[in-house]
Amino acid sequence: MLLAALTVLAIVGLSQSARSQIWPQKPVKIIVPFAPGGNSDGIARLIAQPLGDAFGQQFVVENRPAAVGAVAAEAVARSSADGHMLLMGSPSQIAILPQTTKTAYDPVKDFAPISVIGTNPYVLVVHPRIPANTLAEFVDYAVAAPTNWTMRPRYSAA
Repeated sequence: MLLAALTVLAIVGLSQSARSQIWPQKPVKIIVPFAPGGNSDGIARLIAQPLGDAFGQQFVVENRPAAVGAVAAEAVARSSADGHMLLMGSPSQIAILPQTTKTAYDPVKDFAPISVIGTNPYVLVVHPRIPANTLAEFVDYAVAAPTNWTMRPRYSAA
């Protein structure tokens, strides 16, 4: 009985020490899947310093632009699951690419969302000659006149 009790205490003691490890234990990389200077890069750089100050460890922004962010997402997905490599993900890597092409990562199984840190507003504009003032009118126009949307070169070769 005493041996069983000591074994349980030893296991509980070991599990407590494993749980009490402080994160991060080394510098954390924030992987940005786009080139420097864009929105994702700017947001990552804005949060890196405050995160470093709050956690007492360096947070380094690393840009890995290629394949609409698939290269960066795959690198993070294949890294060790210790939280020392974070992805500054966007819908491109998480929602669009896995649905439109084969990726070497599964966004549901390979990533755990932490937080939304920023949003990007998008604006849809059309030429003034397009008879549309709302998105619904534009969609109706585009459906009714699909030949108007063929790709034409902007500049002639002549």
